[in-house]
Amino acid sequence: MSIHHEFRSTDPKATARFLEDFFGWITSTWKNDVSEYLVFSDKKEDAAIFGDIDEFPSLPPDPTSVVYFEVTGLKTTLEKAQSAGAKIYRPYKDVGGDVKIAIITAPGGTHLGLWSKD
Repeated sequence: MSIHHEFRSTDPKATARFLEDFFGWITSTWKNDVSEYLVFSDKKEDAAIFGDIDEFPSLPPDPTSVVYFEVTGLKTTLEKAQSAGAKIYRPYKDVGGDVKIAIITAPGGTHLGLWSKD
């Protein structure tokens, strides 16, 4: 089974640059005879993470759902995210069982969850 993620953004190009800089993902424009999409993936073939970034004129201030990505070293990762242009939406939090979480807001308003076991 594959899962396609659709991120909403007020600035898809800024969100794409962030995904490239922060996660090292690949972004590109995909066109067919009907539509054009700004797409992302974690690698060129057999991607585990892929989807598109859709432009919206505005976004709700709070996310309705959040996709969490596992990282190593959450505190360091949050510093890297801020350096790449993200804002901290939900700060670092210990949720028990050695699991730590946080939510960032990427440029363009996309909320991304981060978690680690360190």
